[in-house]
Amino acid sequence: MKKSVCNLTLLVMALLLVSCASTPPGTTDTGSGAATPQSSEAASGKDQDESSAARPPGQPASPPAQQQQNTIRKGSGVFVQGTGTGAGNGYAEGDGVTLNFEQASLPEFLRVVFESILKENYLLAPGINGVVTLHTTRPVTADTVLPIVEAVLEQNGAALIRDEGMYKVLPLG
Repeated sequence: MKKSVCNLTLLVMALLLVSCASTPPGTTDTGSGAATPQSSEAASGKDQDESSAARPPGQPASPPAQQQQNTIRKGSGVFVQGTGTGAGNGYAEGDGVTLNFEQASLPEFLRVVFESILKENYLLAPGINGVVTLHTTRPVTADTVLPIVEAVLEQNGAALIRDEGMYKVLPLG
């Protein structure tokens, strides 16, 4: 009796394993339990009319994601953003600006940045306040300071707008 229960358990486990098996890439399931290799034209998504004609009626077309997955495309070799030696990452190679603010008020942070660093006019809307803690470990370029200011303002619920030669700091929304 124990032997037949053990054999039955092994048979059920084997059946479960077989039912969970998937078809390997580059093959299609014909519905009869046998997997057949796909042609290279069908795998690359070319000539879909012929591949749909070879498909049995009632069989759904292969999903577009599978067709794109099997397609190889050559790139142009041109990178979107080059790998620089420091100029492209915002860090200054020579003279730059180091920002060190510890629990500074947002209006004080903006005064220092716009008056001392950027030397630009700015207008601060009423009700703009917050606390800024910011430390740059290496000097950054002057071009990088403005995006840093925008990030600090976003964290404090404000936005920076350039209007008529002046920067305006306004609340979001």
